[in-house]
Amino acid sequence: MRKSIYENVRVAVNQDEFNERHNSYMERHQKATEQIAELETLRINRRKKHKTLDSFMRDIEKRPLFIEEFDKKLWIAIVDKVTVFSDGRLVFTFKDGTDIET
Repeated sequence: MRKSIYENVRVAVNQDEFNERHNSYMERHQKATEQIAELETLRINRRKKHKTLDSFMRDIEKRPLFIEEFDKKLWIAIVDKVTVFSDGRLVFTFKDGTDIET
């Protein structure tokens, strides 16, 4: 864009061509700015997930190897939902998207 403006100042350029080129640069700049904002949002969300997983892993490491009783905190941390079917089947959907049917 700077090059285009500099060229317009130094050399006689058709104003319509200049405006068309300038608008093209501005559109590219706008798209790049939007993409940067999307990537920044994605980066922030990934950092949040990383912190959550890191905290979860530290909590798991402190626990005994075998869990002998129901742990509400652990359940909430890993299970997204449980689907109960009329035939008695259960499908556990974990927060990572994994499904296990019993």
